[in-house]
Amino acid sequence: MYAASLALDINDHNAARIVLGLLETAGEVGAQERRTEGRLIAARLALLAPQRVYRLFGEVRRAGINNRRTRAIMRDWLAARPDPGHTR
Repeated sequence: MYAASLALDINDHNAARIVLGLLETAGEVGAQERRTEGRLIAARLALLAPQRVYRLFGEVRRAGINNRRTRAIMRDWLAARPDPGHTR
């Protein structure tokens, strides 16, 4: 239910908070739910302004979140950037 709220029209700040929460609690859900959450997270990150995503990635780092799904989401988002040279 929490992940599904990413598909709603919520503001960017709250979307980033939800993404952070989902990444923090990834181990608490099953594999199918993680896949669904991952797709929702990726879709929402594509809609966020780049500076907000970079800020979120900084929060992920400060929170010590370092799991395979998080790294894959970050890698895929960065790979989809039209000009990764302008990262900040």
